[in-house]
Amino acid sequence: MADERLSRRDFLKRSVGIVAGAAAMAGAWGRGPEAEAAEGGAEILNYNPAMRYRRLGKTGLMLSELSLGGHWRTREGARYWGSFPGDKVPADVQRNREDVVGRAIDLGINYLDLTTPAEATAYGAALKALGEKMWIGYSDYILCIRNPKNRTKERMMFEIDEGLRRLQMDHIAIWRPQALTGGGHTDDEMKLVVETFYEAREQGKVSHLGLSSHHRPFLMHLMQNFPEFEMLIFPLPAGAEMDADNSIFPLGKEQDVGMVTIKPFSGGSYFRAERRKRGASFDPNEAATQGLRQIISNEYLTACIPGMTTIGELENNVSIRREPRRLSAAETAAVRRRAQATMAHLPADYSWLRSWHRV
Repeated sequence: MADERLSRRDFLKRSVGIVAGAAAMAGAWGRGPEAEAAEGGAEILNYNPAMRYRRLGKTGLMLSELSLGGHWRTREGARYWGSFPGDKVPADVQRNREDVVGRAIDLGINYLDLTTPAEATAYGAALKALGEKMWIGYSDYILCIRNPKNRTKERMMFEIDEGLRRLQMDHIAIWRPQALTGGGHTDDEMKLVVETFYEAREQGKVSHLGLSSHHRPFLMHLMQNFPEFEMLIFPLPAGAEMDADNSIFPLGKEQDVGMVTIKPFSGGSYFRAERRKRGASFDPNEAATQGLRQIISNEYLTACIPGMTTIGELENNVSIRREPRRLSAAETAAVRRRAQATMAHLPADYSWLRSWHRV
């Protein structure tokens, strides 16, 4: 299976000389940096000519504009897997991740973002079994700097080492610590993160530095004061609009920081609100693709990374590459309607997401 997949990609690389990238027209978000072309398909990991790729800021990496978030639903329907006893991946889980990762690579996806021990373990095993590679952004929600005891160089290096062990790899493309969702880290703490990164990079463990948080002012402060951070990860729910006075995106462009976004479906609320209203007539596949197209029309961002549990979800989401770049007036109205309903019905533990409705 892995050999067949590599052969297909090699054929595509030989038959398509120069990558067209994702040149796109300006949309409702305004014009940002258009997705840039690489010198040739061979320079883009997992290149597929039907996928569009964008440059991840000063890292220089070209990422598929729709990439793979690490979360996938548990057997009980929970949003993500936290850890596996003894780091042993159940056989059915292993099969599921191998199937989804293999198909994602076939479709041209090349970035994978991991935030839990279970994700590092399962995806590492899947990539090893498939004999494949993806650019990986990694942090561990248990070992990360959200916990004050982990804000030492020794503990941060331990987080990196545990990721390498669980992934069964000797190198991670991007270490992207999970900061406090509400910001609040001191500059001294961020300086220590940078020092740890330099040491880990010197040892060949990581190549690039990123960070994730749910607090926009903190992320903007980071971009203005710490040029060492090459990419940031933050929420961007479907239907969000540009904040004309204080948007994070122009600053990211100015600082050449790659921007990767999470929570496109607001933890599932994007679907639940309209399903309650429309019942059996509600089409979640259409809602998903319209929401993702609205997000991807933002030319400032590099990639959106929804978590995907099944091949069906994956193929539906990736189908946006065949759709027009801009939504029609009717589609735009539908996304806005869902977004308004989503914000009005967020559960208490997701109420913070309202602050990202204008970005």
